[in-house]
Amino acid sequence: MKRFTGMLPFLLVLAVLYYAFPYALLQLGMALLPKIGIMIIVSFLCSLVYSVLRPFGSFLFALLAGLIFLPSAFLFYEGAWIYTFVFAITCLIGGVFGTQIIKLRRMKEK
Repeated sequence: MKRFTGMLPFLLVLAVLYYAFPYALLQLGMALLPKIGIMIIVSFLCSLVYSVLRPFGSFLFALLAGLIFLPSAFLFYEGAWIYTFVFAITCLIGGVFGTQIIKLRRMKEK
């Protein structure tokens, strides 16, 4: 439970990113597809920061990030559920990078 409560602020940021950002773009009449790149970068950075603060929880975080995005795929992207895997893999890569940063820091300290 403690691991999930540490994840909660980062998952909330991703939920806002996955739902409020596309909704705002729809209201402005802007295309959604070019903005996916921004969402991927923010997902990567969020996962990277989470894994630096709490190493070795990246797989669960990536799984939950993908599950959070899944309803958004049907709401905003006309059923393009493949983006769920894209965001989950992006978060997993960010988590692995963050974990490696922690390992490098520990090696330098020794």
